[in-house]
Amino acid sequence: MAGLVYDNQCPSCGLPGDSIALFPICSRCMASVTGYRGPACLRCAKPFASRYSDTCGDCLSDTPAFDRALSYGLYEGVLMEAIHLMKFKGVRRLASPLSAMISSLDLPGDADIIMPVPMTRGGLIRRGFNQSALVARALGKARGIPLRLDVLLKTRETPPQLGLSRRARLRNLRGAFRAEPGVRGLNVIVLDDVITTGATMRECAKALKKEGAAGVTAISIARTY
Repeated sequence: MAGLVYDNQCPSCGLPGDSIALFPICSRCMASVTGYRGPACLRCAKPFASRYSDTCGDCLSDTPAFDRALSYGLYEGVLMEAIHLMKFKGVRRLASPLSAMISSLDLPGDADIIMPVPMTRGGLIRRGFNQSALVARALGKARGIPLRLDVLLKTRETPPQLGLSRRARLRNLRGAFRAEPGVRGLNVIVLDDVITTGATMRECAKALKKEGAAGVTAISIARTY
């Protein structure tokens, strides 16, 4: 009966979906997703073309407030499709397999709390959920790291970042986040679905460090070039 209502074809390969946990993506396509192992900035995880560099120009000219960034894979192919399905189509079941990918990273062993990049109240009402919070909850549960949704807030609406230059993205988000004093002395993981220029994570980390966070690790499912 469900086949009469829903298209059961995998959006990546067109073959029938074969996993309830991954639907509509098939297990074959999800298994094809691999983590990025190429050269990248040691600070912000931005992929490099050369293996002879360890810090990107952006981090050299403007050191981010976060101590380190980690991303599982590149924002392309099946991984991008899975993120889009969760974020824009409300396929929340994908939060679990996506969090499992992140769990394979060398996460900090001293993390006290984990939190998603927050949305404004209006943004949360419009979308109905925070996709990064779903992944952070699953990851925190798997790794035994308490999830906190009340210590980092987005205080104002910001125009969409899509299509903006790095400079414009930074200006767009400046002062948009506020941390609560409860983060003082804590090592924090902040999770987002995708890191593009790093502007969002920079502002989140800046707010957390301002309130005394001891360390901030930025984590994402995917990273753009």
